[in-house]
Amino acid sequence: APTYRGPSIMEAPSMFQVARLVGDTLREVIQRNSDVGQKADATFHATFIVGGQIHGSEPRLFLIYPEGNFIEASRDTPYFQIGDELGGGYKTFADKF
Repeated sequence: APTYRGPSIMEAPSMFQVARLVGDTLREVIQRNSDVGQKADATFHATFIVGGQIHGSEPRLFLIYPEGNFIEASRDTPYFQIGDELGGGYKTFADKF
């Protein structure tokens, strides 16, 4: 195994940088694997919720999309809308079960 596996989220100076690193990695993995392996009718997508706190800073929470971009929860929007838009309205993840 290689001794250097950087960049690392453990060395990131801020949670914003952690979200960027996770988003960049996710986008690279999806692009790298999109045309290899078994072919299926569906495409691979993944969405992550990344949260944490780096010593001396406020806790932060990010929703990272398969394209690698992300949004951050804030005081104005302390939530994420997670679900599918069906028939003009959102169906939440919990409503699917």
